[in-house]
Amino acid sequence: MEKMLDGDLDTMVLLAEYLYEDKTDESIATSKQYLETASQHGHAYASYLLAKRNRMVLSPPADKFWMDNREENYKYYLTLSEEQGNRSALYYLGIWYENGQEGFKKNIDKAIEFYTLSAQQNYPAAMSKLADKLEKGLGITQDISRAFDYFQQASKFRIPEAMFRLGKMLLEGHGIVQDIDLATMWIKKAAFYGNRDAKKIKKSFK
Repeated sequence: MEKMLDGDLDTMVLLAEYLYEDKTDESIATSKQYLETASQHGHAYASYLLAKRNRMVLSPPADKFWMDNREENYKYYLTLSEEQGNRSALYYLGIWYENGQEGFKKNIDKAIEFYTLSAQQNYPAAMSKLADKLEKGLGITQDISRAFDYFQQASKFRIPEAMFRLGKMLLEGHGIVQDIDLATMWIKKAAFYGNRDAKKIKKSFK
């Protein structure tokens, strides 16, 4: 297979997304072809899009192009995207392995591995998940300091669970310096962005 330049692959994927929005049979078929070509040449995001479209319930004009072997294709492209380094794919594989979903056998060690790889690429949801495991010592050696750092990083991206857990750690002073004012701020922010546990605790604040 002739190697394509990264810039050419990026352009191909952008064009595929543009054509997909056109919603005509010809455009959708061409979009799929471009994504498959980019995926075969190692483009991680193209592989992730193929996984996503195999899993999604699509609109009628597009649905017929993704009917065959959806479950197998979803797993194939998600795994391929992970191997190619896509941080979203790494995160979702972590989710599926942690919970034993989407045909992946439950395996907390693999879940931690994928959360870690995704978090290393600064994927906010993965940082929050990894922080949770580090704080609890679940599948990984407990490390309160690292958990706190990851919750802080994820909170900057407005991940409600991370903001709540960060606030709770600051409120309780568990393994870190207690800071009531900062804890209150993060818990209120988490409540604002919809975290239910934060909403309950917020009621006790003046």
